[in-house]
This record gives sequence, C-alpha cells and structure tokens, in this order.
Amino acid sequence: MFAYDNFFSFSLYFSLHAPNQKLRETIVPSAKSYPLDAIMKDCKEYFLETSRRVSFEYALLGTEFSLSALEA
Repeated sequence: MFAYDNFFSFSLYFSLHAPNQKLRETIVPSAKSYPLDAIMKDCKEYFLETSRRVSFEYALLGTEFSLSALEA
C-alpha cells in the first residue's frame, strides 16, 4: 500500500520500452528486476488511491516489431 500525499497534483507516465516482458528484458536488462505484472499492479493501485491518470508509452527504436506485438 502506498501513501500518496494529495498535496501534489500530477499524473504518472511510464515508459515500457517494449510491448511485452521478454522484449523489455532484451532491450533494457534491468527490466528483469521490474516485471510488467508488478508494474501494472502498482499502477492500478496508484490510480485507485489517487484517481489520477496513468499513461504508458514505448518507442519503436531499432527493434523489429510485428503487428501482433503492436496490438499486445
């Protein structure tokens, strides 16, 4: 459980680096320490506690992506 101070007014933006865990670990080795399941759980908890938006993004940089990966 997080303790969020309502004094601050900000939204959470999270850069995934890739659409799935396996590719994230290839691009960013430290992603093994922060699996997508745990990140999604924490982001959901953040939203439920604060009612503030959580945005996710990733860039297509120098890696082959299939259409199925983009739809993931």
